[in-house]
Amino acid sequence: METLTEQIRNLPNKTGVYVFRDSGGTILYVGKAVNLKRRVLSYLTDENHKSVMLRKEASALEFYVTNTEVEALILEHNLIKKHRPRHNILLKDDKTYPYIEMRMTDEFPGIYFSRKCGRNGSRYFGPFPSAGAVRRIIGITEKFFQLRTCGKDFYHRNRPCLKYQLKRCSAPCAGKADFDAYRRQVEKAGLFLSGSYEELEKTLTAEMTDCSEQLAYEKAARIRDLLDEIRRFKTRQSVLLEGGVFLDAAAWAEEGSRAAVVVLHFRAGRLLDKTEYVFDIQEELFRHVLEQHIFRLRQPLSLLLVNRPVSAVEVLESFHRQKFGKSIEIRQPKRGRFLSVISMAEKNAGEVLLRAERRKEDLEELRRILGLKKIPEQMECIDISHLGGKFMVASLVVFRNGEPDKSRYRRFRIQHGGGNDDFRSVAEVVRRRYGRILRQKGCLPELLLIDGGKGQLSAARYELEKLGVEHQMELASLAKKEEMIFSARYPDGIALDLREPAARILIRLRDEAHRFAIAFNRQLRKKHAVAPVLTEVPGIGKEKSRRLLIRFGSLRGVLNAADAVLAEEIGQRDIQNIREYFGKPK
Repeated sequence: METLTEQIRNLPNKTGVYVFRDSGGTILYVGKAVNLKRRVLSYLTDENHKSVMLRKEASALEFYVTNTEVEALILEHNLIKKHRPRHNILLKDDKTYPYIEMRMTDEFPGIYFSRKCGRNGSRYFGPFPSAGAVRRIIGITEKFFQLRTCGKDFYHRNRPCLKYQLKRCSAPCAGKADFDAYRRQVEKAGLFLSGSYEELEKTLTAEMTDCSEQLAYEKAARIRDLLDEIRRFKTRQSVLLEGGVFLDAAAWAEEGSRAAVVVLHFRAGRLLDKTEYVFDIQEELFRHVLEQHIFRLRQPLSLLLVNRPVSAVEVLESFHRQKFGKSIEIRQPKRGRFLSVISMAEKNAGEVLLRAERRKEDLEELRRILGLKKIPEQMECIDISHLGGKFMVASLVVFRNGEPDKSRYRRFRIQHGGGNDDFRSVAEVVRRRYGRILRQKGCLPELLLIDGGKGQLSAARYELEKLGVEHQMELASLAKKEEMIFSARYPDGIALDLREPAARILIRLRDEAHRFAIAFNRQLRKKHAVAPVLTEVPGIGKEKSRRLLIRFGSLRGVLNAADAVLAEEIGQRDIQNIREYFGKPK
């Protein structure tokens, strides 16, 4: 059987994709090259971290020859997306970019978060670069124009919700809103969401003048205040680009062995959001980030600004043209209106590096406080949540370099069936989580934190000893009452100094695990409460139960409905089953 070195030396001098695998067949790294042999030979001599690790871990190599570099780029990223090799750069991957949906077919149109844009009669704004950007814009639109955001329960309300009291909704559900006035607000919201600020200001100014002429000074004052808020919002946008251009601005900054990339997202001329990445410096790192960024786009861009030269930029432009049928220009601006945009991205990248350096110092201090062998670059935390021993669940959250890595969060439904037993639950999660990592030859965290005290810590330690990894990862627990930390170094516990940034990292980790566990617990309870009794009726599943409750509002409403009305939703056999089950025969 050929050694890895022999496999490399036998590679062809052609364009293609190469794949390193370990002894178990797991893909470690995927790369592309114009010349496969020349590129992969460099891994035998390079002393960077990636090359050293591949020489140590890889035992097999396979390759694919492609006709063009663009084909190699597409194949490389398809393999990366499918296998997620641990030595590749992996950007956060939103499956689809979100939109804001305005349902114009409703009598009183509402505004909603949406991942799709195919509903007939709806108007869509976006796509936006992140879910957070959508929710912020919806919140601002609520505040400015008081449109509803409630969905299915709109027709079942008989009194306004809290948003009406906060002046964030005009409460059409309870008959508080005038139809014509609400529709005018919808038109204004459409102008705002589409970025037509000048037209919106003209409309509001004319309306304010009319109110003043009719001596409706109080209404005119409200419009004046709204105008002021919209103008302040425009100012906070920092940069407004003429022409409604769709572009991204990507900037690179480096310091020592660390690099940061910041991407500013402009949609319809507005700066809506930014994406931040921090890496250990690797060869052609900036180009790899840009490749993945373009590969993940869900809409075409007319322009991608960069702050440093990019090799073989025509390949990236060709890929964009092949994917969308539209051209993109990748440009490093030296002058003109886009110079301020890329300068802003550079400043943000520098700030990201500074924050990353401060987090590194905080983690070093945390290592010192807990007496850890290594800086805890990856920390995991387990928390248990239940309601009186029912709906027992657990969460596991992951922090990398002091920041949440939500793509690695995990949820567990406790299976031991022993009632309200936090110790057994912690033991079960530790056994399932780290047993699986060992079977898959994955990476263990430097620190595992348990939400709890001595008992939970002992249960976790016992399971780690059974797995034989007690010396490969550090273990601690954090009790909520007095923020006491327990570990091998502090068996009787020590109170954290809440003024220390290192201590706040641990508390933030624990609180995030608690939040995630409670959210899962509530989700299960809500799912169970949708129709806890109707679904027990023979022939009535979740979908029928959901339809009945939406139509009649409650179980009592279903039971009190006439058979002829029920027949509009379900069959006669189902009606008979409901009557017999609840003791109300036909």
